[in-house]
Amino acid sequence: KKLAQAWKLSRFSDPALSGILGGEARVILLRLFFHLQKGALSTRHLFHEMQLPEDFFGVALKELVKLGVLKQTPSVRGSFQINTAFPYISELEQMVMRVSKEQRDLFIEGLKKFGRMKLIIVAGLFSDRKEGVDLLLVGDHVKMKSVDEFIKRCDVLFGRPLNYTLLDTKEFQYRYSMFDRFLREIFEGPHQICFNAIKGFRDPQ
Repeated sequence: KKLAQAWKLSRFSDPALSGILGGEARVILLRLFFHLQKGALSTRHLFHEMQLPEDFFGVALKELVKLGVLKQTPSVRGSFQINTAFPYISELEQMVMRVSKEQRDLFIEGLKKFGRMKLIIVAGLFSDRKEGVDLLLVGDHVKMKSVDEFIKRCDVLFGRPLNYTLLDTKEFQYRYSMFDRFLREIFEGPHQICFNAIKGFRDPQ
């Protein structure tokens, strides 16, 4: 039921994008479908397995099909996929899959309430890199279960599960002093430090 609550997290959605595309439900559905590329999603998966409210998302699904952005999968009844023949499909994908600074910052602020966060770095989904770690969290006395549940609820807003790592300050500082492979890949790739409360720490780039 945690996923079912995600659509209610309107304060973490992108109001500008939702306004342009005609609602938050359309944005969420398009991100889910674009993440799958040519893959299909069934109404059973959306409304039962993911537990998205049918009265809210069902209308948006029908509207996207009517507009020609989505189409029914010929071989599987009740399944839908991106219509690659839609005239503006490339431009739409680029706009929909981009996470705005406003949405990212709201998401980061939501994370801070689960403990003494010392460092928050975004990469992957939040940058030009589509693979690897999306989020590095460093903090102490962090409610790990609450962080995990919050991130999983927000997965649907971004169109896919977020790949994140949580370290305490002592472990981060040790691994950073050794500059191990995991941290090196983050810092050498596209990333951004969104919050830093570690005294004396600076981005090595």
